[in-house]
Amino acid sequence: MRTIHEHSAGVIPFRRPEGSALFPLYLVIHSATVRNPRARWEFPKGGIEPGESARQAAAREFVEETGIRSWAFREGSERTVTYSYIRLGRRRNKTVTYFLAEVFDGSDLKCSREHMEDPLGHWSHWGSFEQIGTMLCHARTRRLVAEAEAWLRGRDTDRPGSHPLHQKDANDMAVSRQTRPFSQDARVMRTDPIARRAMDVVTELDLRTGESRDL
Repeated sequence: MRTIHEHSAGVIPFRRPEGSALFPLYLVIHSATVRNPRARWEFPKGGIEPGESARQAAAREFVEETGIRSWAFREGSERTVTYSYIRLGRRRNKTVTYFLAEVFDGSDLKCSREHMEDPLGHWSHWGSFEQIGTMLCHARTRRLVAEAEAWLRGRDTDRPGSHPLHQKDANDMAVSRQTRPFSQDARVMRTDPIARRAMDVVTELDLRTGESRDL
């Protein structure tokens, strides 16, 4: 069987409710192109075009799919996941690079042609880690949110990159410093009780759905 390799990039968007710096809300959107109805709630993502870096593609896809303009990447939050699936008789190995991004003003959020309303009439949803975890189908993606939750708790309250970025700025911005990825922030995962609870929730969801696969 012929194997096709695909590489996409996406964003895990979050915002901080007024008066709460410690409990972020995450954004998921309802896809019109995903075939599996259970997997249609997802983070903004798409294919990397020729000449683009993963970071540039993630910024472009995020703006195209949500219309949000006031946001910024959180430095050091890059995370890559890989999985395989079969479509039209061909095995596809897919790599998706995600970046954590803070949204400062989500009032311009709008539905793109790539998304549709769910049976209850919603195409987007801001929710807590626990809420988003119940909406995401794939175990590996749920674990990404748990790691993001723990990573955010391990950062200082004086947030870097706290100024809004427009699309060109986001595309042009280079990674200026090296920090450990949020998937490796083991100290916070071990010592912060809420971070540990985030990982416990993921495990509970995986056991409840009986899901050991990623597609």
